[in-house]
Amino acid sequence: MKLFNSLLLLFGLFVHLNAQISLNTTLESNWDDTSLAFNDIWGYVDDEGNEYAILGARTKVLFFDVTDPTTPTLLADFTGDWIPGGISGVSSTWRDMKVYDRYVYAVADSGNEGLMVFDMSALPGGNINKICQDNSDFGKAHNIFVDVPNGRLYVVGSNTQNSGVIIYDVASNPASPTIIGNVSLSGGLGGYIHDIFVQDNIGYCSSAYAGMYIIDFTIPTSPTLLASLNTGGYNHSNWIYEDGTKLLYAEEVPAGLPLGILDLDEVAMGNLTIINKFKEPLEAPAAVDNIYHNPFIVDSFAIVSSYQDGITIYNIDDPMNPVLRGYYDTYPSNVGDYSGYAGCWGTYPFLPSGNILASDISTGLYVISTSLPISSECGNGVLDAFEQELDCGGFCMPCESTLCKSDLNFTNNVPIDTTTVSNTITASTSLKQHINVVFQASLINLESGFEVPLDTEFLGEIAPCTPISTLSPTIDLFEYSDAELESEDVRSDRKILYNNNNITVTYNDANSLVYFDLLDKYSDEIKAITFYQVDLLGKKTTLFETTASTIYPMMYKQLIDRDLLDQYVLEIHYLDKVQQIRLVY
Repeated sequence: MKLFNSLLLLFGLFVHLNAQISLNTTLESNWDDTSLAFNDIWGYVDDEGNEYAILGARTKVLFFDVTDPTTPTLLADFTGDWIPGGISGVSSTWRDMKVYDRYVYAVADSGNEGLMVFDMSALPGGNINKICQDNSDFGKAHNIFVDVPNGRLYVVGSNTQNSGVIIYDVASNPASPTIIGNVSLSGGLGGYIHDIFVQDNIGYCSSAYAGMYIIDFTIPTSPTLLASLNTGGYNHSNWIYEDGTKLLYAEEVPAGLPLGILDLDEVAMGNLTIINKFKEPLEAPAAVDNIYHNPFIVDSFAIVSSYQDGITIYNIDDPMNPVLRGYYDTYPSNVGDYSGYAGCWGTYPFLPSGNILASDISTGLYVISTSLPISSECGNGVLDAFEQELDCGGFCMPCESTLCKSDLNFTNNVPIDTTTVSNTITASTSLKQHINVVFQASLINLESGFEVPLDTEFLGEIAPCTPISTLSPTIDLFEYSDAELESEDVRSDRKILYNNNNITVTYNDANSLVYFDLLDKYSDEIKAITFYQVDLLGKKTTLFETTASTIYPMMYKQLIDRDLLDQYVLEIHYLDKVQQIRLVY
């Protein structure tokens, strides 16, 4: 395809250079230092929405401000030398970097540099600092990955655990991670992991010639195999679909292998199935032995670093018919040829701006924009896979709750004057990390399913780290008279709990104290009360229950774990009706 485009250029059918090396993409900028050779790349966004590139080179880790994509600004660069620890930096072909909150972690697959930790919290305007470097657990490693919601850093391909994995807790103290697992995966668990993707403690392990291994690391000292499959080549790296139903993998050796898609629906039964394999070399038909290196998935798109084909972008919504929708060729000089390893090493497609970062082995940093509808999902009101507690972007930006969650404490007295009230507390952020807190309430009749939403937003933007308790939050639910409750609008069968009933919920970092004060004028109609927890899968766990003979007077306190995915339900059984009061975090 590049050969064809070059011929077209000669005949004057293309006006500018980008036409021969791009499809639905635009080069915003390229930064290069000819004295360096480059490898992987990652990204970071600060509290004010400024965007940064973290670029690996053989002898350095470099940090750029790419908020203005047309003018990358080099902010700092660090070698692997660490004077306080007496560690000497090396030249390493492979470096890997990942982010948790305001910290960047980096490793090299040569020498004895260990794990480097960089503090980004002074941005914007401040300095980037290397605050820790430790080689006591390992000296070199090929790849790292952070399971953000669970606060775990995975190190694979290390010199001390080459056929296994080292797992760190980064949530407790991100500046100084502590080991919670250091285990061998030999003997049926695949052994050496070349690259790993982790979500919800499940590791999707690209295990070189052994293929793909899916391992449960919930207990970090005792991983268990869920499923495995030999995919035929050197399984280099992978990424799972956003809905978790499929996995995209790349095989680096031998040259010319296609990308593959695996079905994950039957992993629980130990089954992995290859759905499809596909490739579309830009040099075809003159050359077809292109190499795919590292795939990433955003929305319905796979953004793949593809060595001499640069960045290639596929729509993979239909796994049986992936379509090449875009590319930017960072290495256009290989017309009709795929010999050797050159071109685009890595890419990072998770910036809120939608810009794509890429690293080229010989020509450095690229910032690419695209006309394709690729969204990073930052600030979409949903806790996506890599987000902690708040909708703060996961890969996109740090989570306010990590540093300031101790300030998110408040007590709210909610009068219950309707048959069913669901009190939903949600939090979201803008790019500037301001928080909106919204209370939602609804009337639900369990027999008819009839529902009346009662939504109230009682706060606007709150500056970061502002204690919500100082803002005196209140909620004013609709109040119904007896006559209104008996009208068709709200249905007379809702007239159960009324007057003198209160719920008090006190929130803190890890748990909540729920206090029910149920003094009801319909007490003689109550048969039983149950308080239970409902997890994401619908499993119920009873926390408290009582019968009519022990109900009155009833005041009940319950300390519960604060889990954003769980509901807590107070269920009141009357002679002929059932009422629920649900607390949803």
